[in-house]
Amino acid sequence: ITNNGATATGAKGSGKTRGEVRIDMAYFPTVSVIETKVESVETTTTEKPHASENVVAATSEMNAEAKTTNTGSVPTVEPKSNSAGEPAQVSNSAPEAPRKSVDAAEVSERKLAEETERKAYVASLTTGVLTVTVHQARELACSKNASPRCALELHGVETPPTGPKRLVGQTEAIKKTNNPVWDAPIPFYVSDSRTAYCVFTIKDTKEGSGLGTATVQIHDVINQPSETTPDDWFKLDAVPTGKLRLTFKWDPVDLNAQGGGSKVLRKEPIGLARVKIVEAKGVANVETFRKSDPYCKLFLARQAFGSTNVRDNTLDPVWNETFFSPYYGRSETLRFEVWDYNNVKKDRTLGRVEFLLSDLVAAANGGETKDPNFSRCKADGLSVKDSGDGVLRV
Repeated sequence: ITNNGATATGAKGSGKTRGEVRIDMAYFPTVSVIETKVESVETTTTEKPHASENVVAATSEMNAEAKTTNTGSVPTVEPKSNSAGEPAQVSNSAPEAPRKSVDAAEVSERKLAEETERKAYVASLTTGVLTVTVHQARELACSKNASPRCALELHGVETPPTGPKRLVGQTEAIKKTNNPVWDAPIPFYVSDSRTAYCVFTIKDTKEGSGLGTATVQIHDVINQPSETTPDDWFKLDAVPTGKLRLTFKWDPVDLNAQGGGSKVLRKEPIGLARVKIVEAKGVANVETFRKSDPYCKLFLARQAFGSTNVRDNTLDPVWNETFFSPYYGRSETLRFEVWDYNNVKKDRTLGRVEFLLSDLVAAANGGETKDPNFSRCKADGLSVKDSGDGVLRV
């Protein structure tokens, strides 16, 4: 910003500002100039007091009146006269009201208390989204021509997330190896972390034989102290050799909203949205010598809650990635944005599409929706039908 208030332009007249100035202002009422009204007042004192005593008395009355008012107006003080009827002399310099001082230690202590309360509240939650990343397996009891796959089942909860099968996800089969590397994240909702546990089963898809199982208590892995390095290798049961490497990421979600008067919980969620980004077809090509590098961002009620991985040099990206987000009303909007990744310049948009959450919830539950074809959705460069350019499958 220049001295005359004009906006400074960037390179080549881009018209962009070079920076911002943030100003924090506070108002403290003070007394600047006091005009006194002189009147004759009868007193019973026969002795003539000193003028300085009248100054002290007038000043005390002035301070008392300034403290009791919050209007910010200048108070009028009527000083007492002496026994001879002569007005007292009042000093022209008025004392300032005491300014409010910000105690840095008090502010820091308050923030620390709020952060401690937040951590304690989050740690007490037993519902949330658990993301299990199945990294790899070693020394499996099979030949090097096997095709191992790992499946994950959730047990210990009354209502499994995917019905009676209890299967929440599985990796791809890796051919011709007994040391497979998957690096596959599997997110799922846990209704009670105190009783839930995961069962991992590795099978050879070529021979159909089992290669071992591993059981992990969810409560044990999400409550490990942060200062300790967790052991992410788990020995496989029912087989002579083999171990499985797993990592866990816990995101607590309070769907019951039992926060009471806590400042941590501001609003009550009414549900948890599970969104799987499957693929996109025929996205725009914004590159010159190669194809776009698309990825997808997710927004719920204008708040970002997920982003897929980048798929290089393709107009038909396949992601198959799942995301979760609590929602607070069915009138909220769910928006998907597809972007072209660029490691030198800014990323460029390839299109977006926006839905009403009420239509998606009704369609997902098999009920009737007022907009079965999603004609009310707002699209820009993307389509939700099976024809046309830029189709996003979710």
